[in-house]
Amino acid sequence: MNTTKTTKEVRAELKARIKAHTQKSRQLREQKNQAKADGDTDTVNALHWERIDELRPEARAMFLAYGYLKGRTYRQVEPKTRDGNEPDDLGYQYLYEWEGDDDADIRAWIEAETQTRFELEAEKKAIQEGAREAAGASAPTPLPQAPPDKPKGLLGRLRAAVGA
Repeated sequence: MNTTKTTKEVRAELKARIKAHTQKSRQLREQKNQAKADGDTDTVNALHWERIDELRPEARAMFLAYGYLKGRTYRQVEPKTRDGNEPDDLGYQYLYEWEGDDDADIRAWIEAETQTRFELEAEKKAIQEGAREAAGASAPTPLPQAPPDKPKGLLGRLRAAVGA
């Protein structure tokens, strides 16, 4: 008997787990809101940290695995990451569970298109500067400023009228 699953079966199984995970998260949120209404701060804190520490990283890992199995690039799944927020071993664990690829393939998929927020901002700035140079402008022109002797706003005009 062949026990290997097709990619379609694996994706369906992962999608079912994602849906169950989402339902659990919703239930925790409802319990938290009920505990908040009851004034039970200990329960509120416990439920909050269960969602943050346990469910959120697991959800991210499942979505990474699902995107990988669907043939999406890493950048399509997570357009940008912050420094120090790269996928951890939990994300790799889900990928290994369903995909027979070795460690190098999965890490290469993630690292090939990983760009931090700072790298994206630097790339965007370089593109904007290149467009300015192509248009012939060296720097953005500053907005015109009001003359220093002219009062600004209603309060300034009132003070000038009174002579204060």
